[in-house]
Order: sequence, then structure tokens, then C-alpha cells
Amino acid sequence: MEPKYSTEAMSQGVRNAAETTLEKAREAVTRYMKEATKVFSAVESTAQATQAGARDVTQKAVNYAETNIAAAFEFARQLLHARDPQEFLKLQQSFVQKQAESLGAQVREMGTTVAGAASRAASRATSEATSEAKTKPAAHDSSTTRSHAASSHSVRSRGSRSRASKAGGSKSRSKK
Repeated sequence: MEPKYSTEAMSQGVRNAAETTLEKAREAVTRYMKEATKVFSAVESTAQATQAGARDVTQKAVNYAETNIAAAFEFARQLLHARDPQEFLKLQQSFVQKQAESLGAQVREMGTTVAGAASRAASRATSEATSEAKTKPAAHDSSTTRSHAASSHSVRSRGSRSRASKAGGSKSRSKK
């Protein structure tokens, strides 16, 4: 009796299946690398926006420090020229009041600057993600989906048989 399939035909079928699998794997890796590159670009873009915001915040903080130091030196100069304790106390009270008002304004401005920087970074990240989502294909390859479904079905079937044989084996052991 002759076999239904020749060894060469079976080898060719296995070779063709392997080539198809290899090509699908290559395509999947290529898609993955493209997506990874897009994600990296989005992260880099967001990082640049965050760095720009941090530079704004740092510059504003340095400007506030310079303003506060200049005010402190001016206060010290005025104290040196105070003629009596009442003038000294009046200058001190005035300085503390002005500094409290200045600090309040600086905190509000810094909050606005930080919120703006965070908003710009988030906006940039969102727009990057949105533009990336628009470029993704809408449907999956149906043959890939079928092969995944078939392989997961086969794994479930093997798992069920394995559990059944173990259960049967344990029943036979318990009867002994």
C-alpha cells in the first residue's frame, strides 16, 4: 500500500508553512518597530515640551529671586538711613507688607506658569497620541486572528485532555 502523500510533498508543505510563518513574524516585528518608533517620537516631543516648561519656571524663579534680593538690599539701605526707632519700625512694616504682596503675586504667577507648562506638555502628548491613533490600521489581519483562535483552541483542548487523564489516573490510584 502506497502512502497518500510523498515525503517530498510533505517536506514542501512544511517548508511553505514555515516560510509563511516567518514572513508573518517579520511583518509583525516590522509593525512593532514602527509603533515603537512612533511612541519614542511622542515621548521625545513631550519631553521637549516639558523641558521648555521647566526652563520657563526656572527663569521665572530666578527673576523672582533677583527681585526679592534687590528689595532686601534696598530695605537694608533704607534702614541704614533711619533717624530713629519709629522710622526703623515703619520701614520694616512697609517692607514686610510689600514683600507679602509681592510673594502672593509671585506664587500666583508661578502657579499659572507651571499649570501652563503642564497643560502644553499634556496637550502635546495628547495630540501626538491622537495623530498616532489616526494612522493605525482599523482592522486586524483575519488570517492571523484565525490562527490565534485555532492555536488557543488547541491549547485548551490539550489542557482539558491532560486534566481528564490526570483525574482518571487519580481515580484509578484511589481505587487501589
